[in-house]
Amino acid sequence: MKNIGHLKVKSFYTRLIEQRHPDWRGHPIVIVGSMQQRSPVLALSDEARRQGVVTGQPLHRVLSRMPDVKVALADRGLYQKALDQIRITLSRYSPAIELASYSSSYIDLTGTRRLWGQPESLLLKIEQELRSGLGLPAVGGLAINKLVSKVAADEAFRHQESILTVRDGDEKPFLAPHPVHILPDTAPDILVRLRDLNLLIVGDVQPVDPAYFRRLFGVAGTRLYQYAQGTDDRPVTPGQKELSLTEKIVFQEPTNDGERIRLYLMDGIHRLCRTLRSRQQSAGLFRLSVQFADHQTDHRQIGFPDGAFLERPVYDQLERLLSGILQRRIQVGLMDLTATRLFRTTEQLLLWDHRDITREEKLFTAMDRLEGKYGLQLVRFAGVA
Repeated sequence: MKNIGHLKVKSFYTRLIEQRHPDWRGHPIVIVGSMQQRSPVLALSDEARRQGVVTGQPLHRVLSRMPDVKVALADRGLYQKALDQIRITLSRYSPAIELASYSSSYIDLTGTRRLWGQPESLLLKIEQELRSGLGLPAVGGLAINKLVSKVAADEAFRHQESILTVRDGDEKPFLAPHPVHILPDTAPDILVRLRDLNLLIVGDVQPVDPAYFRRLFGVAGTRLYQYAQGTDDRPVTPGQKELSLTEKIVFQEPTNDGERIRLYLMDGIHRLCRTLRSRQQSAGLFRLSVQFADHQTDHRQIGFPDGAFLERPVYDQLERLLSGILQRRIQVGLMDLTATRLFRTTEQLLLWDHRDITREEKLFTAMDRLEGKYGLQLVRFAGVA
């Protein structure tokens, strides 16, 4: 039987800011991308949340409500340094760790009992070490797979418990009352169809004939059914420093100008794809998250079975998703682009056989070289067709 732990750090971003500014502890804190008055809030402390602040809210509104709020700029270098320390801490107890995000990590504790004792005690020890050694309070979930351990950690976070353990055999009833969107790899169009079928919680999905889901969704339907039963054979993937790449697009002022939003989308895709090419990586899945001025967020994603690292195919697919999102006709405040399911290309891009190199590949390879020499601001997209 496997023992998979999931650790979730509370208020990761603002805790690090408090370490930099100890006198800010106990004060409401917001983190923004720039000090522009309309810059949206990217993260916030519990104190700010209790006073009604939400992510995406323009900075000037926060300041008008709370003149004494502490405002900090986002600092990716600070976050990465803390992530490296989390990695070092976890790797003392198991070689199989997976850093799913800055604030969430998986650790495979299977087979560590002789060295470290009961898995629950070890997870609690790691949690206490993160708190005392790094100043990062965390909660944990323990189960036989990644899906259930993550949901357990989310529940522990919600109920302010240190650790929540789901015993072997209890996965199905534990997941039953949760909304279906907790199931991994469930695309937005599948969630919409499930809602139309009045299958709103995992317990609604569990008794349905799996053949029905296969007819509706193909292979994704089979995975959906298995996840709903509490079955998840995804391994904890060690040795990956970064499992996804993200570009955050922040508008200085919320806008519903479709052309401007699409230009920003193309610019973000270019930065993301440039990073993929520099690492000789492809992405099998791209996610687009759009946050509106009314603080509602829409998430869409598109898969590329053979991987993608060039701007045009990625833009063509994400622009189609964006068009659907913009039907709300509400001003957009920020967008997140995420490339995940990363894998390394088998050959260096510049050594491909000439028959496989397209004009577009040559163009973007040349642009990468120019931007590498003269800076990322060298190339600007005048429009998208």
